[in-house]
Amino acid sequence: MEQLFGVLKVPCDTTVRKVLVLLDPTQIRPVLKALLAFVQRAKMLEAYRYLNGVYLISIDGTEVFHMESVHCDNYCQSKHRNGKVSFVHKL
Repeated sequence: MEQLFGVLKVPCDTTVRKVLVLLDPTQIRPVLKALLAFVQRAKMLEAYRYLNGVYLISIDGTEVFHMESVHCDNYCQSKHRNGKVSFVHKL
């Protein structure tokens, strides 16, 4: 990673979650839309076209974030047997 991106120390997943949970998804939507438009124009997704032109893409995993204290209005709640509540973003 250091040679490719100049990153000296890669943050662990917990650190990344703590940073991303503070981000408003609407702030990155323009970037994601631009990225999707780029890969569509470059025909990079054609192999994934399915019925009626819909893209069929498999994603590994069902929970993106899992926190016990930090959450937003878009999180789902998971209630545990021990009474604790976790907040998760699901795919």
